[in-house]
Amino acid sequence: MFAKFENHIASIFFILALFPFVSFGTNSMDSQPFYIFFAMLSFLFFASSGLIFKESLNLIILTIIVLLTIFLTSTTFDFIFIRGVASYLGFFITLIVSIVYFERFGIPVKFIVISNIIYLFVGILQFLYDPLIANFLVLPNGYPNMIRGATSLTPEHTFYGIVLFFFSWINLIIYDYKPPKLISILIIINLFSIVFVAKSSMVIVFLLVAAFVFLLRNLKRKVFFKQFFITSIGLFVLLYSFIWLFPEARFARLIGLGASLEIGFIDGIIAVIKRDGSINDRVLNAVFPYFGIVLNYGLPGGLHSFYDMSLILVEYFGGFFWSGLGSNKILSFIGTIIYELGLIGILSISYLYWLVKDSNNHNRIFELILLFAVLNSAIALAFSLVPILIAIMYFKKISDD
Repeated sequence: MFAKFENHIASIFFILALFPFVSFGTNSMDSQPFYIFFAMLSFLFFASSGLIFKESLNLIILTIIVLLTIFLTSTTFDFIFIRGVASYLGFFITLIVSIVYFERFGIPVKFIVISNIIYLFVGILQFLYDPLIANFLVLPNGYPNMIRGATSLTPEHTFYGIVLFFFSWINLIIYDYKPPKLISILIIINLFSIVFVAKSSMVIVFLLVAAFVFLLRNLKRKVFFKQFFITSIGLFVLLYSFIWLFPEARFARLIGLGASLEIGFIDGIIAVIKRDGSINDRVLNAVFPYFGIVLNYGLPGGLHSFYDMSLILVEYFGGFFWSGLGSNKILSFIGTIIYELGLIGILSISYLYWLVKDSNNHNRIFELILLFAVLNSAIALAFSLVPILIAIMYFKKISDD
């Protein structure tokens, strides 16, 4: 009886972790704490039953060190502190519980696929019928605007694109990049939804980076030029169709801005970063944490000092970065860890790399390169699909050994 209850709690955790933005109308925060509560319950049940994998002790010790670092470097115990503790605790506890869950029940492919379909269904309903149709489940950041893109069960269209990107990637890893026909169709629908429904500029860039990284995988193979040609034509048609169908969309306007400047490609990118407020903000949050850790001599920056550090770095860059100032929140997954934890953050990331690296998996090094690139962008530390993805990488590694 207890084991059955334990299984139900673990399943509730996993389902909530697949829908990290659903608030049921209770609050206006982006990421929700519900999955963390059930993750902690699941952890206690699993631990009491002795269902903890061999690396769990190291992860528990690392979690304690990280939380102690946050406590010792915090000057104020405010909402920022609570959010920071919850984010770090949520990441590590989700990683641990997901691995135990997979070892006990296997990867719940049905949960993942059904959740993916629900996101797609809600997004298409918003796009075709009513942008406000899911407001009782998720409060959007601002009024939903189909010119910018559908949000589905997330607060912003970019978050929706990120969710679909991670679901696609998770499915590919589960099936070793040889998914069955129905899963392949689902992934293709995800990609088209990212471009034509979510219309997320940032996630479209993710797709371009992913295509480039995985082309490198076959650089020394005979199929490289064939794959390069097919991928290039496919991306060109997809992006040209997007710009033609949605000239008012942000990504199309950015392409138009870069083209109108009549300067070189690299100079054009620099000019767009400098002129566009949203891109300026995102690049600032990706770059400043690395400069910040150097100026802090590798010591933890904590949760409350990034704003002051940003003011120093704005002057250092001569005003090139100007957007998004005024907050201690870092809009970068890895940037958050690097800046707030200092060298402890670097050691934490290094340990996670060691945890999932797999010399028997040709794809793993390219997966980790792509993951590093993606997590330097505006993905929150509390985004639960990241530890789920890492847990799947680890589970696939130990399953293949």
